[in-house]
Amino acid sequence: MTWEHLVECSTKKACLQLADPGLSAEQAKVSRRLARAMLYVAFTAIADTVMHGERVVVPTFGTFYRATRKARRIKDINSSAVLELPATVAVGFHCSKAIKR
Repeated sequence: MTWEHLVECSTKKACLQLADPGLSAEQAKVSRRLARAMLYVAFTAIADTVMHGERVVVPTFGTFYRATRKARRIKDINSSAVLELPATVAVGFHCSKAIKR
């Protein structure tokens, strides 16, 4: 799914009513500009929180967390040289049981 497809989905009534079934048709109408801004704010907030080492739990979707990978040695298959890879930080994700079904 591309960013634009996610924005387009966010503007549709059915998608918004899944988030809050009490929405009426008039309340569920969202412009593409507003949907893009809302998604940007949501993903930026998730990224900032995860960067600071905290978990972000989105009910019925999953959990974003900060994963650290240890430094390690790898062997270059072309030159047979041993390379040192530094420790890195990545974002991990565990999906909820609802997504797995």
